[in-house]
Amino acid sequence: MTVADKTWALLNQALDVYQDNPRAVGWLQTQCARFAEPLRIAVAGAEGSGKSTLVSALVGAPVTSPIVSWPSRGLGDLILVDEPSQDADAVLFLLRHPADTVPMDGGMHTIAVLSHADELGGGRVDALISARQIARRRRREPEIGEVCDLIAVAGLAAAAGRMVDEAQFDALALLAGCSREDLEPWLLSADRFVRPECPAPVQPEVRAELVRRFGLFGVRLAVTLLRQGCDTAPKLSAQFQQRSGLTELRDAIGQCFTEHAPILKSRTALLALEALLRRELQPGAGALGVELDRVLAGAHEFRALRALSSLRTGRTVLTPELADEARLLLSGAQAGPDALGRWKEVSEDSLLSSTDRATARVVVRACEEGLVSGTAG
Repeated sequence: MTVADKTWALLNQALDVYQDNPRAVGWLQTQCARFAEPLRIAVAGAEGSGKSTLVSALVGAPVTSPIVSWPSRGLGDLILVDEPSQDADAVLFLLRHPADTVPMDGGMHTIAVLSHADELGGGRVDALISARQIARRRRREPEIGEVCDLIAVAGLAAAAGRMVDEAQFDALALLAGCSREDLEPWLLSADRFVRPECPAPVQPEVRAELVRRFGLFGVRLAVTLLRQGCDTAPKLSAQFQQRSGLTELRDAIGQCFTEHAPILKSRTALLALEALLRRELQPGAGALGVELDRVLAGAHEFRALRALSSLRTGRTVLTPELADEARLLLSGAQAGPDALGRWKEVSEDSLLSSTDRATARVVVRACEEGLVSGTAG
């Protein structure tokens, strides 16, 4: 049985135990219904970290509600919640500065987002290159927390780039038509760019609106892309998604969250059931609690997701061949005849770090479960 099957069985057992408690029954029915609903992702972070901006970028429209359904053919249906939520299956935690940390249990259900990545390079066109390098180093450090990934995103540019209208495109095209010598000195800061004496053939109020919508980094990036031949608003929008880090973030959401939705939903339901058992004392709840502890302790899928996160972020360092095989086996691929012995040797290799050996032990378990299921089949 998968952890999702075990979780569903526990919820139904709990419904029997709490059948005389209407409040608990209603709450448990809600948890059961969640299994058929889209994955729920909370967008969390300190004030000023750009939560609404990032949600707008992901959805492709201005956010008017704290709860947003996000239908995506590439990622499946998701519900983005523009606020912290105890019912969330996964979390995007926004960091304004690289030195910030994730003040929660990360592991298999949290992606950290460096949401003002363009500010690290002073708004330069190549700012995201530096930010990505910082993010790659930072996500391996234990101080950041055991997150699934750390992605650098220029949030303002990502949001504005999804919604470039023709008027904005025309104004940016006029700026791109200026010579570099005439325009570059005025793009050193937002204050200089919006001054009336700026020789750009765009009105100061229009320039101010461009800075408000795109940020100085976004304006610089748009001008560069237009000069390189990006000649339509849709092309510009596509480039903005790629160069702002939005495409990388969407890919990470798909690989870390959407592909493992049943496991993440199971984790949410099990933790919610654990809270119910602590809050609502009921005859028969003790045995249910014992079974719950057994499922939580024995769920290989949870350990596998944590191991995948460790591989993705570089906290686990294996040879490329072993790392590739580990990802496949942890994702449910059938183990080859020699895999179990090979990974047992890796798990006992004293030259590896404790993190590497711990990951190898999870792979050993994956091999063993694969062999058992293959025999049973």
